[in-house]
Amino acid sequence: MSSTNDGTVSKQEQFLWGVQTLMLLNAQNLALENETAIKDRHLISATGNFTNIHLALVASKRIPPNKDVTDAIHEFYYSFIPEYKDMANRPTHSWLVGIR
Repeated sequence: MSSTNDGTVSKQEQFLWGVQTLMLLNAQNLALENETAIKDRHLISATGNFTNIHLALVASKRIPPNKDVTDAIHEFYYSFIPEYKDMANRPTHSWLVGIR
């Protein structure tokens, strides 16, 4: 993963930056909720996020060329981040199938 020769940021880099930003903001938000901060600490801890980091790295290499990066971020985040995914109603995005 590297920036392109013309200095622009690759789609993969944009995706990882976007997912990272959402994960950090979500962790901050969860930490501010006193009732859930301790109960959900595993969701925002460093060790708790290793799986999410792995999933994001794998997904970043599979973004379809015609997929807008903001759409890819949205589809990934709401499919895999524990407090947002709803397994019963989660859409299956073909480019995310098989990532675990």
